[in-house]
Amino acid sequence: MASESAIQHLSQRATLAEEILAKLKHQLEDVKRTAMKNIVKKEEQQIRRENERLKVEVNEYKKKLMLAEIGNGIRQIPIPNKRNLDQITTDQRVSPTKEVEVKKVKAGPKPADSVNPDKTSEVDVSKLYIRVGFVKSAQKHPDADKMYVEEVDMGEEKPRTVVSGLVGAVPLSEIEGHLCVFLSNLKPAKLRGVLSEGMILGANNGEKVELLRPPPGSVPGDRVVCAKYPGEPERVITSKNKIWDLVKADVKTNNSCVATYKGEPLIIEGKGQVTVPSVGDSQIC
Repeated sequence: MASESAIQHLSQRATLAEEILAKLKHQLEDVKRTAMKNIVKKEEQQIRRENERLKVEVNEYKKKLMLAEIGNGIRQIPIPNKRNLDQITTDQRVSPTKEVEVKKVKAGPKPADSVNPDKTSEVDVSKLYIRVGFVKSAQKHPDADKMYVEEVDMGEEKPRTVVSGLVGAVPLSEIEGHLCVFLSNLKPAKLRGVLSEGMILGANNGEKVELLRPPPGSVPGDRVVCAKYPGEPERVITSKNKIWDLVKADVKTNNSCVATYKGEPLIIEGKGQVTVPSVGDSQIC
């Protein structure tokens, strides 16, 4: 009887030992899985940080390459998106300057350019052809102390000349060699003897002027739009159709220094928002 009792006791101990071993094995598997999750999570975080660092580095190299190409006369072609493809028509490839030349040879009276008063509410920022330009050179106007004359690559076959009254407000070093933002469908006009084919845009708070800057990855010719107000730009803005006068009061920077129209951000699709360094809540002109 004593022998049978001992055997039963050993059997129970063996069963208990097996249960303990099974629990330990299960706990060990849990520890391994937790440890593996932590390792994977750390590696994932490290990879993400490395990717962000590489993105910044690649964008810097792309910018340097683009500026070097522009400096060597290589024209930059914006990557088309759906909006760009919709806009690429024969009429829209005609520059404002060419449009003026065509009108000169037309016979008979010119058609009226003025906006129908009943359609004033339809005029919005989409009528402005705002785009990125690279300022290849900038210098003082030969006949105007308060004006600069800039040679600007806007992604077209030839650079444009833009005259701006920024002397004393913005140093040449912040204009020449930089990507800036321009209103490009203004009717060309002579300013103190120099034909100006656009207007450089900046934010002015009454004490300081800062030029609008496009987002990283922008190239000359990229169009600046407001997603909430889609539409085709007017071919040429004149003093008669008053489009700029009707729209400009609502073109401002917000308190985050983002360029906006009626509070909605101005962007380059797929690249980001147009901004200024520090002049928020200010008029863009």
